[in-house]
Amino acid sequence: PSNEAWREVLDLVRNIPELMDGCLFGNAMVSRIYPGTLIEPHCGPTNVRHRLQFVLEMPIILESKSANPPGCKNDSLSLFVGENQRISWDEVDDVFVFDDSFIHSVTYPKSIQNRVGDTPKQLKRPLPRTVLIVDLWHPDLQEIERTLLQHLYPPFPSAATKSF
Repeated sequence: PSNEAWREVLDLVRNIPELMDGCLFGNAMVSRIYPGTLIEPHCGPTNVRHRLQFVLEMPIILESKSANPPGCKNDSLSLFVGENQRISWDEVDDVFVFDDSFIHSVTYPKSIQNRVGDTPKQLKRPLPRTVLIVDLWHPDLQEIERTLLQHLYPPFPSAATKSF
């Protein structure tokens, strides 16, 4: 995308209700992964935020021919949260929010590359999954708690003063 398109995205992000701004723990970023990616289990540094993910780019994945039971696609592009929650990205414009203080991981198996619904010419390049990630204030925090966190954990000066 052009610089102008990214400026528009930035303007949209700045207007998200409950955006976690003015605090070290609040981030907005773009994440792009390719087939064969495993983001190891990890957790966020605090439970004062929830993480929103909005799909910007997603390969069209054909149904697997494996013998997995219904609802259990072991070779799917997935986010695992906690011990039991599995979120599968399905299409562009999918959006979801989760508590990243719980252990979570992402898998994009290499086997998916062979099942993508694109033309053979497009299959010669990796097919990324791209999401916009935005941190939101935890909904249970009161305004005074948010203010206190902003004073105790301000953003790094370089990030706070950088102009876009």
